Amino acid sequence: MAAVVAVAGSSIVSLSIPPTYSSRTSIILEADDALYSPLAEQLSQMGVDIETDADFISDPFVYDKILHSPSFLAAMSKVRLTIPSTRQTVSLAQYITQTERKAWWQRSGSSTIEEQVARHIKCSTDLATGMITIEATAQHAPLAKQLADEATRQLQQLISSYRRQRALREVSLQQEQLLSATTRYKEAQQRLAAFRDSHYGTLTPAAQAQEEALEREAQRLFNEYNDMSLRTQRTRQMVGRQSAAFTPVEESIVPVSASSPHWIANLLVWLFYSLLLMSWYLLYKEKYGRKK
Repeated sequence: MAAVVAVAGSSIVSLSIPPTYSSRTSIILEADDALYSPLAEQLSQMGVDIETDADFISDPFVYDKILHSPSFLAAMSKVRLTIPSTRQTVSLAQYITQTERKAWWQRSGSSTIEEQVARHIKCSTDLATGMITIEATAQHAPLAKQLADEATRQLQQLISSYRRQRALREVSLQQEQLLSATTRYKEAQQRLAAFRDSHYGTLTPAAQAQEEALEREAQRLFNEYNDMSLRTQRTRQMVGRQSAAFTPVEESIVPVSASSPHWIANLLVWLFYSLLLMSWYLLYKEKYGRKK
């Protein structure tokens, strides 16, 4: 009886679940050549809540946070997909709400479109190798590949834009610091020149010591100006090299077989609970059924 119940229940559940296909693409982090630690406002704009002193894109776990951030999910919901059977191009939000089949127990759900998009995109990280795998699921095999490629492309654009904007902000900040260092150096030169003009030919030991102090101060400010000038030049050269902080390792493919429903897993779950309930029933009957 338990076996019959398990087969019947698992079959009903499995047949109610529409088949889905999964496609994966793998990326690996590059060496971090970041210019500046991210500020809180940049992270909050991306919907990422993380506190770290290091460059956040060098942390593999942050990619999963980005993929499931509200801004990224909202952008993914507008991605255009081509349905193979009808050759119709629709957005991911339209595909989820209008084209996808749903199990009978999911039709009355009240989840938002972002939550539904998040169920179609997953991210996992291998700590041993640093490889990040992005997995996309859809009820059409070609759409699963399209979605995996689009998620990777959107992530690459987002990170590239962030790094470039951060580099430009760093250039702007260093230019302000360079202007301030230039002004201080010129003022020190003017003070030194004015002191020499006012004490020309009449240097006393005290005046000579003061002149040497002004010369040291001018030299110190010149070194600061020179260092800041070199740093600004290096930063300007790096602006054009700011790109995505990862390299694709494994390209996505069109899946051949469906990844769900899991018939065997459903059967084993139903068989376990059927045996458990049947055992309780037999024990109850053995203990109380013979009493009159």
